[in-house]
Amino acid sequence: MRRDQRGRSQHTDRERPESHPSQERRRDDDGSIAGEQPDPDSPRHAAADGSQDDSDQGAGSGKQREGRRCAQAGASARTRRYTSGPRMLDAGAQVGPEHRLGHRGDGRFKARRAGVAAATSDAVLLLDARVRLHPDSLRFLAGALAPERSVWNGHVLPQTKGNPFGAFGNVLVHIAWSAYFADPRPASFGLEEFDHFPKGTGCFVAPRALLLEAMDEFKPRVSDWRLVSDDTQLIRWIAARHRIHLSPEFGCDYEPRASVRAFVGNALYRGSTFLDGHGRRESRFFPLVVVFFPVSAGLALLTLRRPVAAPVLVALTAGLAATVAVRARRPAFDTLSFAMLAPLYAAAHGAGMWRALGVLARQRLKRASGS
Repeated sequence: MRRDQRGRSQHTDRERPESHPSQERRRDDDGSIAGEQPDPDSPRHAAADGSQDDSDQGAGSGKQREGRRCAQAGASARTRRYTSGPRMLDAGAQVGPEHRLGHRGDGRFKARRAGVAAATSDAVLLLDARVRLHPDSLRFLAGALAPERSVWNGHVLPQTKGNPFGAFGNVLVHIAWSAYFADPRPASFGLEEFDHFPKGTGCFVAPRALLLEAMDEFKPRVSDWRLVSDDTQLIRWIAARHRIHLSPEFGCDYEPRASVRAFVGNALYRGSTFLDGHGRRESRFFPLVVVFFPVSAGLALLTLRRPVAAPVLVALTAGLAATVAVRARRPAFDTLSFAMLAPLYAAAHGAGMWRALGVLARQRLKRASGS
């Protein structure tokens, strides 16, 4: 273990504990958690009961035991393929009886809602299938949880070594939330600073009652729950009532997608949910949403009329992406990955936004004709 300039503990790749192959969580391309000898056609979502064994890592104080009683709610909504292999909670925490809840094709939001409803603990840890907590994260959380600090978002570190798709995403988040990632430190944010800090339900802790209330108040813009942003508006509602805390000590690793197909599928999904999450005036990214549709329509029309413009647009997009990454002082591999994949991501993300707009237009026409 080594420490950075601010004295924070950092694990090197060599020091980070390795999981035994029989203990690794296996995932399909869309991040679903694998279960033990599952039926490939059986949809499953995990919600682990919060009654964890307090003997793990010593008995600890009552406050530590309270932190370890956080429940892990099911994360992934699409469950198409599974491979065998036991599911585990990282950081050495032992989990009590596991419950698997069926949700087929209802989207991530409803899957999380079912998991939180099934949890029995006072606090709930939402943890995606592609996320692994750092070894000391639960220990830190046990000491940090308090009535005035009951909502925490994980400090997510994508594992980018040799993975251009992960490197692309890492550049993207460093650009979007540069103020935090330029100097990771303990921080908190409310509604006013909401769009300037990283957040997401991939690694998120909050009181169960608060999550259920936020989910009950949630009002999506699109009727298709598969295209609903499962975190932005939900966390925005919470931020208006409770400050959300961040710390590198409550950290986790994110396993990025590792194939072109998975990368494009995720970009398409992100574009679809981007309209639902940020196509609102209160979002910092709302102007981008407004500008995107006429600009992308114009570029598509130009490409149809003059196909020779397509490679020029690809080159310009890659060049602009490289410039942005260099200005953000990203490593060479990350910069190259960002430049190479930017045109593909832009096309897939844009297609997702148009798909969501089409769904929104159809449902409004349907309502108008029905009235």
